[in-house]
Amino acid sequence: MNYTSVGLWLDIVRWPWQPQVVIAVLAVAFAYALGARGSDTPAETPMGPHGSKRWRSTSFYLGLATFAIALQSPIDSLSDYSFAWHMAQHMIIMLVCPPLLIAGRPLLHFAAALERFGVSSRSAILARVRGPIAVVSSPNIAIPAFVAVLWVSHLPLIYDLSLRNDLFHETEHLVFLAVALMYWGTVIDIAPHRSENSYPKRIVFLGMGILACWVLGVVLAFAVGPLYRPYLAVAGSTLHGVVSDQALGSAIMWAPSMIPFDIFLTIYIQRWLAAISAAERAADLEDNEVLSAQPHPAAEL
Repeated sequence: MNYTSVGLWLDIVRWPWQPQVVIAVLAVAFAYALGARGSDTPAETPMGPHGSKRWRSTSFYLGLATFAIALQSPIDSLSDYSFAWHMAQHMIIMLVCPPLLIAGRPLLHFAAALERFGVSSRSAILARVRGPIAVVSSPNIAIPAFVAVLWVSHLPLIYDLSLRNDLFHETEHLVFLAVALMYWGTVIDIAPHRSENSYPKRIVFLGMGILACWVLGVVLAFAVGPLYRPYLAVAGSTLHGVVSDQALGSAIMWAPSMIPFDIFLTIYIQRWLAAISAAERAADLEDNEVLSAQPHPAAEL
């Protein structure tokens, strides 16, 4: 298969459309749009009071679109022939899509949509989900789950099974998305839950995610020979080609997949430094007020 064929990407009719994925994505988009319509949610994003309702909606729809592209575009077809494309698909699902979805604060809009259908009041629904969200986005649960799924899914036995069994592969993608949402929930607040994680803690959590990807990338890069045998059975494949493709997949984990981590590291380091600077200014102001309140020695003479 020609991985770089322009026609492969432009001929949308030939894309690997799966009705269940299309229906699910459209249903989620409809529910979000219905809840967002007329919603009076505050204009504060999970990353701070600098966003807007339109910004959040754009973020959510972009996240939904990236998830759909990962599963419905030639990326999915090429993943059967190329480990590098398969790794790109995994990274999109686990590192690109989740932060975009969470930044859109979807639960607030889904609750509003359910209220429109008369299921329950928006506040009651949000009150019920706040506790479970706090549990699944706890670093003690979310980070080990993310790392375990990332590493276990790339064990040759599990990986080869995903190439041979479509149902297992599709279920795996849902698990990827679930644990990734949990992990990114330690970094970005999953509204209505507001995490008590400080900026330094969030920076550490990002570092843990980076380390998990890097370790896996190192193992893949320095593996002796091909790890995943099904790629050797692809027509026209050679041992050298499969090993080179495997090395390219590891490079994807080292470079492009680091971009989402780098973005949030930059955001939180800047905000942490700004918070330190603000605290220092407040302390200096308080000291000046104390000094100004004390009588000057010359005034006592």
